[in-house]
Amino acid sequence: MGSRVLVIGGTGFVGSHLVAASVDRGHDATVFSRGRRPITPEVASIVGDRRRPGPATRADLETGWDTVIDTCAHTAVDMDVSQSIPATRYLLLSTCGVYQAAGLSRIADESVPANTHGVARGKVQCERRVALLPAQSLVVRLGAVTGPDDPSGRAAYWIDRALRGTGVLVPARPDQPVQLVDVRDVAGFLAAMVDSEHTDVVNVAGPITLFAEFIDLIRAAGHGESEFDWAPEQFVLARGVRPWQEVPLWLPTDHPFRAHLRTGTDRAAQAGFVARPLAVTIADLTSWHRDHRCWHPYWLGLDREQALLQAIGGS
Repeated sequence: MGSRVLVIGGTGFVGSHLVAASVDRGHDATVFSRGRRPITPEVASIVGDRRRPGPATRADLETGWDTVIDTCAHTAVDMDVSQSIPATRYLLLSTCGVYQAAGLSRIADESVPANTHGVARGKVQCERRVALLPAQSLVVRLGAVTGPDDPSGRAAYWIDRALRGTGVLVPARPDQPVQLVDVRDVAGFLAAMVDSEHTDVVNVAGPITLFAEFIDLIRAAGHGESEFDWAPEQFVLARGVRPWQEVPLWLPTDHPFRAHLRTGTDRAAQAGFVARPLAVTIADLTSWHRDHRCWHPYWLGLDREQALLQAIGGS
């Protein structure tokens, strides 16, 4: 029998893959969640709200664990229950978005200061709280994660466009970096860290790829007939198109978060993290998307996209 592992929030995108990887590695995994999503049948579960755990939930959590893997702590309040969970190790999933990237061309390594006033302020608070736990702690800061089951639509947007056979607006510069990590590699790394002695903070992000290379991979995986048209980013910005939201993975040249697209991962590699080729991830995601095609309400509308392409052609 492997280590006794408690996964907090193990029913979401990363969490479900993590639970599967933990079981594959031989760990005795238990999921602590609110019970709103299905849980892998062979895995034990504790149902409760981490912010308002009742006596029965607390009793279940206090039985003791070799490792806790916390996938869903977002604010300091979320960490209150962690103080009463006895464990030897505590792995906290954070985000590379905590880095204060303004003025930087890249996030060289984990020594870059955290931004305590930005959108990731809550994650910084969680990181500080986990450092105060008696357990041996490791903070895993994730980059942009994708792969089968990805609900974000970051890469699926481009796959969907490739499969439609229409003109596709590409406002990103061909040399803009893209850094995507496969959820299965993240899950495998976390499951391996259960048995390790690595502590402190580690960045887990994908290989750095240029946008032009990314589009070529999308085109090859989809075998579609769409024409990808590179558009001047200022032209698109002037017409109110929102980067990253309406057009995922695109960040304008002067965007302060551009440094996050070139995040150093040497420490993760030294700890054993291995990222599969992006081409494999995109091919698998394309197969998944063919069977689960969806349309995210914040994506750039097709009619508006075609109108922009016509405007560019006539300018």
